[in-house]
Amino acid sequence: MDVRSLLITGIAGNMCVQFTASDAYMRGFALNIPEDTTASSTVDQHERSIDMFKDVLGADTTASDQLNFIHLLKRADEHYAKTN
Repeated sequence: MDVRSLLITGIAGNMCVQFTASDAYMRGFALNIPEDTTASSTVDQHERSIDMFKDVLGADTTASDQLNFIHLLKRADEHYAKTN
């Protein structure tokens, strides 16, 4: 299917989304996790999970209403070129 990039959303950003994103990162996917499409039990947990997505997994956390899908495709190609 030649998938290079994932757009991940969900509930329990500090648990389920984090594990899914970590798994995808380990498999070499470029990650897009819009900051307004995940939730955690507290604001602090949510903010920490968003920081982890950006700082550790290199995810783009641009808000969903600001997504530029052409940019996401280019980013995925660049990420793929670097990792393969």
